[in-house]
Amino acid sequence: MKKGDGGNLALIAILAALTVGLGLAIWILPKRSFSEEENRTLTTWSSGDFRGIFSGEFSEKLNLFYTDQFPMRSTLTACRAYADLAQGKRENNGVLFGRDGYRIFRRDRLDTDATRRSLDRLLPLADAAKAQDTPALFCVVPGAVNVLDASLPPLYDATEANDSYTGLCAEIPDRLDLAPALREAADAGEQVFYRNDHHWTTGGAYLAYCEIMKRLGMTPLPKDYFTVEVASDDFSGTTAARSGLPAKIPDRIELYRYAGDTDFSVWNPESGSTQTGFYREDSARRGKYEIFLGGNFARLRITTENNENRPRLLLVKDSYANAVIPFLALHFDLEVIDPRYYRLPLAPLIEENAYDALLFLISADTLAEQS
Repeated sequence: MKKGDGGNLALIAILAALTVGLGLAIWILPKRSFSEEENRTLTTWSSGDFRGIFSGEFSEKLNLFYTDQFPMRSTLTACRAYADLAQGKRENNGVLFGRDGYRIFRRDRLDTDATRRSLDRLLPLADAAKAQDTPALFCVVPGAVNVLDASLPPLYDATEANDSYTGLCAEIPDRLDLAPALREAADAGEQVFYRNDHHWTTGGAYLAYCEIMKRLGMTPLPKDYFTVEVASDDFSGTTAARSGLPAKIPDRIELYRYAGDTDFSVWNPESGSTQTGFYREDSARRGKYEIFLGGNFARLRITTENNENRPRLLLVKDSYANAVIPFLALHFDLEVIDPRYYRLPLAPLIEENAYDALLFLISADTLAEQS
């Protein structure tokens, strides 16, 4: 053995032990099905996942499984984030470190093929509504990157992200672009998106409600109609979790309460359960945005006995709309559909029910990621 070979062999042995040890640990340690830090479902493994070896599904699922179940994943992600910050970088894991403590999902361009597939599924519902003289309005929710110009990191150019968002809106007839109203409020100092989560604040949701009502030819209720209640003052959501670093400035979740908001019935046909009111403090995970309705469901029906013969609104939405629903329910009985989970054809909803209006309220990112 040559001089120095012993050190090399020791290094090889250490690396081999780490590789084998970590590989075994991923399979031996208890598996997590949900990440409270990231507020998302993690990839798990079952015997049926060994199928699809030749189609590529096996290797894709295996990669996701290793990524989600890697030991000390959160700690290692944080170490990388601190190392990047020390080098002057203002981004980690697809999250921009903005001014004033903002963590903003980076998006340079939307996936046009995916958005087209999403629109091809949704827009025929608008055509079915028009055939029955039912007004249809499509609202695309912008991302924080499209609105918070003053909070973006220095030198980050949002031109491509904004052009991509504008191009998407241009493809949709009967659309309402919510970005200008949100941007105007943000420029005036109002917090319209959370610092540590991708959703808009309840204040941002209220602005969207006002724009929607005006576009539908109705009068929104003024802000002083509501009483602001703080549901949480330590909200740290998806963007903070993905960035790898704890929230610099925790967020507040505010509820805009009003008399009678606990009298509404929320019926879930999948579970057959009926709950009252819009807020579910007992079901909110670490992400806490689930306080609105308890999360996302394929279909909900929201009514109240206090007003008869109210107009009926079919709302096709993603999670951004959860904070808007308490406002819309002041004016409409709501049929709420989340197309990410609803697996039945959409057009029969219009054909079989006498809705007074159809509203799409879906984020640009959902259209680009879900088809």
